[in-house]
Amino acid sequence: YMNNMHFSIINSKLFISVFDNMKHFSEQSKIKIHPNGLHLQSIDDANVSIIDIHFKKEYFEDYNVNKEQIYDFNLTDICKILKICSKSRIIHLLFDNTTLKISATCSENDIKKNFEINSIITKDTFLDLQKLRSTNLNNITIDSKNLQNIFNELFIFSDDACIELKDKSILFYTTNDTISTKYDITIDKITNTTILSKYSLNYLSKFKLCSLFENTELKFNSNTPLILTNKNEFIESNFILSPKIMDID
Repeated sequence: YMNNMHFSIINSKLFISVFDNMKHFSEQSKIKIHPNGLHLQSIDDANVSIIDIHFKKEYFEDYNVNKEQIYDFNLTDICKILKICSKSRIIHLLFDNTTLKISATCSENDIKKNFEINSIITKDTFLDLQKLRSTNLNNITIDSKNLQNIFNELFIFSDDACIELKDKSILFYTTNDTISTKYDITIDKITNTTILSKYSLNYLSKFKLCSLFENTELKFNSNTPLILTNKNEFIESNFILSPKIMDID
């Protein structure tokens, strides 16, 4: 037992939310466990978006991982187990060869719930996000709850939104046959050129993870992927979304 790689989670809300949110985009997630923490990555079924998350080992209790290993898990299965474990005082994860064993206990004298889930140990490598980033992305920091509300509200009117950066504003707008909407946020950055790109609101409104963080960094350029970055002392999350083709008027 002690030779296997294992760790525990006491404050599990963030951990469970990550998997829940990934499940809305994809059926599978890769998990790389390594001595410094956990790296998760999933690509949605249409290959339009990537969720890439690093948990530092400091997030976990008694983190005991001495080598790097990549697994592939079915997200629905993991989410079912984590949902049951969410009320537990402590969740223990043990990686034993190709099996992930999850156990949860509520209190000292309570039921100990044990689950085993099989994985494919995969030779697939993770996508290198640095290669996806063009060097000259504009970086705007926005209050996460405001950003989430913008995406949710605009999605009521349209499937896509244009994001535009010009002068001292970042603009989010949609048009359909009858209604035009425009949300304007003043920023403290002057942009000399207009940056314009179009993205799927279906994807952006589904990415609820950013609302667990105070701020979201929004990085983009004209017709480049949009990157939403969230960080705290334990985790860095990147959500990358391909642009839609702009209609040239």
